[in-house]
Amino acid sequence: MYPFYYLIVHKGRSVNNTSYVKQLAPTPLRRLRSLPSCELFLKDESVQPYSGTHKARKAVAGVHEGLLAGVTGLGVITAGNMGIAAALAAKKEGIKVCAIVPHDVSVTIEQALEKAGAFVELRDLSEYLSPAQVIEITSKHIHGRIHDVTDGCEWAYAPMVDELYDTQPDAIVCQIGTGQLFSGLAEGIRRNGMRTRLVGVQPEREGSIAKKLDVRWRAYQHRIDYYCMEYNHALLSIPEDEIRQAVKSVPKGIRCEPSAAIVFAALPYLEEEGFSKAVLINTGCGVQ
Repeated sequence: MYPFYYLIVHKGRSVNNTSYVKQLAPTPLRRLRSLPSCELFLKDESVQPYSGTHKARKAVAGVHEGLLAGVTGLGVITAGNMGIAAALAAKKEGIKVCAIVPHDVSVTIEQALEKAGAFVELRDLSEYLSPAQVIEITSKHIHGRIHDVTDGCEWAYAPMVDELYDTQPDAIVCQIGTGQLFSGLAEGIRRNGMRTRLVGVQPEREGSIAKKLDVRWRAYQHRIDYYCMEYNHALLSIPEDEIRQAVKSVPKGIRCEPSAAIVFAALPYLEEEGFSKAVLINTGCGVQ
């Protein structure tokens, strides 16, 4: 319904003197094999530029806000995808990125971040890092004005719902993780005045194969609680054996990492609740 535009301005220019408009095209809506009583669709974010995941939306938004503020650098706590997307998007605008990743991150992800142009900081992320700490860590690599884009810009996910407006699904199933995607989609549903219920899914316990959803702290928990209470959205905790089965059930040709495939584990719930049309969010397949 509403195309996803970001107005990007060069440093030193006012918002009214926008130099150009950057657009992320709407992602495909693919029809899946339906359940007996429910039509199924897949919103496929794996085609996004920069990282092949939904994180491209937030990355472009973060760069947009950075340009408006005249920053020289961005700091972000990431499992990999956001850092890669932010580094690639920021590079075009002359902004540098520092990716703060878990100390046990894979060598493949670390190398992919460096290849994208990010400075990489390995850290113990078992405890919360404040925005001030993120900026302090980033300032070791980047001089000048720095923004922390770990949280915020969740509004960048609301246009995913705009793109689904004409479909009018009864339910949208998404991954929870930090809660940014859930919050952005919930706000998109509210903004469009839709009766759609949002169903968030997460691993039942730590150590899941869907490891990118295994967060130690959830900055958006208060927003998740608000949207669930006010708009009757739902949260599901998925046992590990069901997550592994969901990974195996992903249709051929769909690029979908385990942390994205968890949405397929919600199909029994959709049948039980009597939904007639549902959209599963495929957040994509980044570097593992």
